[in-house]
Amino acid sequence: MLDESDIHNLFMRVTCRSAEDLSSMLQQCMDVLTAHLSLQSMYIAQVRDAGERIICFHDTGTLLPELTIGASPPIATQDDPLPHIRLPIKHPNGAQLGTIYGAFYAGLPTITDSNHRLLRAVSELIAAQISVIEALGDADDAPAPTSPSRPASAPPALKKTAAAPPVDESKDIALTLAHNNITPLFQPIIGLQDMKTRGFEGLSRFPALRQQNVQTVFDAAHRSGLGPELEIQAVRQLITQTHDRLDELGFVSFNLSQSVLQMETLQVLYERGCEGVPKNGYIVEISEAEAVENFCELRTALVRMRQAGLKIAIDDVGAGQSGLRHILMLEPDIIKIDVSVTARIETHTASRAMMAALNSYGAQTDCEIIAEGIETSEQLNILRGLGTSMGQGFLLGRPASLPAAKQERVTPPVAQMAS
Repeated sequence: MLDESDIHNLFMRVTCRSAEDLSSMLQQCMDVLTAHLSLQSMYIAQVRDAGERIICFHDTGTLLPELTIGASPPIATQDDPLPHIRLPIKHPNGAQLGTIYGAFYAGLPTITDSNHRLLRAVSELIAAQISVIEALGDADDAPAPTSPSRPASAPPALKKTAAAPPVDESKDIALTLAHNNITPLFQPIIGLQDMKTRGFEGLSRFPALRQQNVQTVFDAAHRSGLGPELEIQAVRQLITQTHDRLDELGFVSFNLSQSVLQMETLQVLYERGCEGVPKNGYIVEISEAEAVENFCELRTALVRMRQAGLKIAIDDVGAGQSGLRHILMLEPDIIKIDVSVTARIETHTASRAMMAALNSYGAQTDCEIIAEGIETSEQLNILRGLGTSMGQGFLLGRPASLPAAKQERVTPPVAQMAS
């Protein structure tokens, strides 16, 4: 029987680099599922033009001789279908890549909500890894499935998905994922009233990519179907570097798109990867500039994140098109004011009035306000005078790597200017 660390290891692992890595990951997925769902037999099939073909098979050594794999219904005996589960593996663009099948010989047990979420998370994980291998052009070399009861045969290519981006763009991002070529940087967030470091925003850089604009990289990744995996891999990197240091760092925030926020993969990553960290040690930033298609579904995802001990921030307030709706509907713990507001606060009466109003809202609702993009001492002094609780920007500290050794939180040199 596997323990909880097996789930942690599965969802904290780095992206597959090759078809062999994919095969190993598929076997690890099935080990986790058979143990946690008490499955007696299961397989993963991939979609082909002529139907489906098994790419990974697992059984507990009790395989019934009359069991037919790949029959219709999917898992059956000569007489009746075995109680079974089936879950599609879907590419981020909606195309079906394959199916997870599992059989219960002793009757279908009650599938708990937790186990159903684990199934969906594994399905998303497999889809993301297949998408990376497909983009790398390594799919045709995928190893043939083997098991004591099923002979190996020549593998087919993974089914290609529609609306693919330019080859170079997709492959460059896939290589970045495969080689884990993501560099985390951390920009300090300062308490403006006491000028002490309160926490850090985690940022990602991609040194091997020709395109260095971070948002452009993520946009390209989403066009190629690799966006969810790029975002999640960036989060894995941040968690790996900060998991044991949150008492020292205060908190670490990071941005995620709304589509990724609602993925089961991310939920499991939080629950397993963040176990044991100080409560509220991680903060998820949601952009106000991104339209929300379904507030109910997003609120449900945020409730689960809060239950796992995360705080919620709305980013880029003042830059989006939704006005105050995001704030009222999502009830964030933190509001981050866009740099466009901070940049005009020295000369623009409306910007100062907006900041003052949000500071008042924060004081009445126990919501902290962070001003982004502070670059001058005058901006800093105005924000302090308005009662803004926190801020970040080049004046207070540029993004940088974490120091190798633990250090006490220190007051930034700019504090002397604000004294």
